[in-house]
Amino acid sequence: MILSQGNRIKIVLSFVLLSITLTSNGPPPYFSSVHDTRVVGRCKHKLSDILMVALIAYLFIGEDYSDIYQLCRHRGEEFKPLLKLPNGCPSEDTFERVMQAVHSDEISACLEVYTSQIIKDLSGLHIAIDGKKMRGTNPRGHGESSYILSAWVNEHSLSIAQEAVGEKSNEITCVPKLLDKLALEGAVVTMDAMGTQVEIAEQNVKKKGDFVLALKGNQRHLFEDATDAFSTRQLHKRHLEQVKGHGRIDKRS
Repeated sequence: MILSQGNRIKIVLSFVLLSITLTSNGPPPYFSSVHDTRVVGRCKHKLSDILMVALIAYLFIGEDYSDIYQLCRHRGEEFKPLLKLPNGCPSEDTFERVMQAVHSDEISACLEVYTSQIIKDLSGLHIAIDGKKMRGTNPRGHGESSYILSAWVNEHSLSIAQEAVGEKSNEITCVPKLLDKLALEGAVVTMDAMGTQVEIAEQNVKKKGDFVLALKGNQRHLFEDATDAFSTRQLHKRHLEQVKGHGRIDKRS
């Protein structure tokens, strides 16, 4: 889940409110679908506590396992009933061992559930589909880097779903998988020219979402048809935008 810094505290507080209001018997079973690889009967700390502290530390700009431990040690009690902590704060080593053993796809699925509880209706919202290379995943410049396709809700500055782009895949094949995770009815989906594909447009229509797709000259026939369609109609307003960055100048109309 990708967040702007201004929304991090709001998301943490949203989790606390959800834990109080969704059930009268304490917090709901967050991370209950994540498989616990530890030996049964030899664990002092709840898996849900370890994962939730790690998530909260990330939301508070935590960078490593030491930050996770320090947050739990000094402020863990403030997040009850979201956290149980029956045996106090886990050690830094415990956080590291558990986080390295759990499956990332299971955690990702849980985070998407949390997000759907925070943003329950996407109608009228702008969802931008875009891919990003994860910073620091390929520090030496050798081999493949982690590349994530994300669905970003502009009004909330929050990524509500993500899809990893495989080494032998590309964004085009991952977009349908990402859209399948979203309830798009009434939402406006935008993406760059990469997503201007018949199958992707049809998928948006079937899910009752609106869409704005970019069009470039490399799709020659479609580009010519669109140009002819606009040139033969009545006069229309045209918005021009020029953006300079990343070593290039982009002109959009």
